[in-house]
Amino acid sequence: MKDKLLILLFTIFSSICSGQTNPEDIIIVYDSLNPTGKILLKSELTSNLDSLSTYLVDDKMNELLTKKDTLIIKKLLIGNWRLQDTKRLNGKSFNLQIAEQFTFNENQNFVQILEEKKSQGKWFVNHKTNGNLTLKYNERQFSITNEELLKYLPEEQVKAMSFDSNMLSIMEINEEQLVFATFLPENVQDLDNMFYRLVLTTYVKTD
Repeated sequence: MKDKLLILLFTIFSSICSGQTNPEDIIIVYDSLNPTGKILLKSELTSNLDSLSTYLVDDKMNELLTKKDTLIIKKLLIGNWRLQDTKRLNGKSFNLQIAEQFTFNENQNFVQILEEKKSQGKWFVNHKTNGNLTLKYNERQFSITNEELLKYLPEEQVKAMSFDSNMLSIMEINEEQLVFATFLPENVQDLDNMFYRLVLTTYVKTD
């Protein structure tokens, strides 16, 4: 194991010294298929936001997050927001389970309406990455909203599908529009060929 690690480090060092590779372009992947490490170059991975490489998702999301100051985001968020549409980057509609309405208050309470169900809680904007909006619910939420169906599922399975917080990534926000960016995995049955697709969800202010 130690010898293989040294070989990997030597390969990286040689590539950098030869002037052929920028250190920031290098990704070292450790997974079940590559337990000793595999070198990938970002420049050789697909950066198409409609079929994005798994290894570029974090970088691209950081690029997409709004660069507005936290205080400005908090001020703009306050009010009532109604869902306008959910689309892929190419403009095609996308079926995504997301709230039809949000209300954000000055005291950082929020109300969410999803399929006629009202949920409440507290909202927070991450100070380190301004575009991350965290919703902390007063009651646990479920990925399946059909309450009748939940009654027939095993308790452990229901618990596994529940959550008490959610994070939304703000791509843009102004006096009229709020746009969330979400990367959704595609082709998940084949991990080697899995990719991510950018979906934009737009809300309009109603007050």
